[in-house]
Amino acid sequence: MKVSKLLTLGLISFWLWGWVSRLPMRAQEKEPQVPPAIKVPVEKTPPWWQKFEVEIHYGQWTLDPIKGLFEEDLKKDLGKEIRKEVTNQLRESHPSLQQTDYTQTLVFDSGGSNFGLEVRYYPHGQEGGFSFGFSIEKTTIRLSVDGDVKQNFNDGTHAQVDAYGSLEISPWTTNISLRWDLRPGWRITPYAVLGFGLGTLTGEMSYEYSGRYRWGGPDETVEDSETKTLKEAEEEVDFNIPNIFFLLQTHLGVRVKIIEHLHLRVEVGLWDGLLFRGGLAYRF
Repeated sequence: MKVSKLLTLGLISFWLWGWVSRLPMRAQEKEPQVPPAIKVPVEKTPPWWQKFEVEIHYGQWTLDPIKGLFEEDLKKDLGKEIRKEVTNQLRESHPSLQQTDYTQTLVFDSGGSNFGLEVRYYPHGQEGGFSFGFSIEKTTIRLSVDGDVKQNFNDGTHAQVDAYGSLEISPWTTNISLRWDLRPGWRITPYAVLGFGLGTLTGEMSYEYSGRYRWGGPDETVEDSETKTLKEAEEEVDFNIPNIFFLLQTHLGVRVKIIEHLHLRVEVGLWDGLLFRGGLAYRF
């Protein structure tokens, strides 16, 4: 009897032990699976100064490739001004002179220069290809005619002079531009620029001539020279010369990386004429 009770208690104890020993395993099986955390890379914001570039540049300006659009009108107007001055000078001693026909052989020329300091901002930092630019520019534009002018008069006499006339403007302008570097990661990359500038129109007009007046008596020397500001010239003509100078810029260029941060730029394009320009830029 005692043996059977002990056996029964042993079986119960063995069953309880087995059941209790399986509890952690069951609890572990019921524990939900938690997926591992995914680390998302955090993009570092570049320092603000790495979004800027400073450039100094210099170039040569000309209108010669498109001079056919206005060359004849300019030669006609400047030639007329010179013939008027020659006639007025001769009328001091020959008051009855009246202009008739004339001939003139004038050659047109244009030239000038540009230099400036520019700061550019790249919204996307060193890897960005698009930028805004702000620059201060000094541009000199010079148009001139040079050659021979002959004025005939109503009494059969004539005056013939070697003449030179010019118009020069040299405004300071404040410019804003947009630029697209097509392959910013390349060592050599093309780019395009679109911009405009505004400034105060300043400049001067000048002429000079020297020659002879041939008539029945001894030949007379005729010569004179004068320089006028645009404001003074405006008072003598029948139209207003604007005080504001507007500049349109469209350029194509190439950027070459010389060393880290330092770039050479060469570009050509419209700058109220044709401009060939080069510059050095430091990219922070």
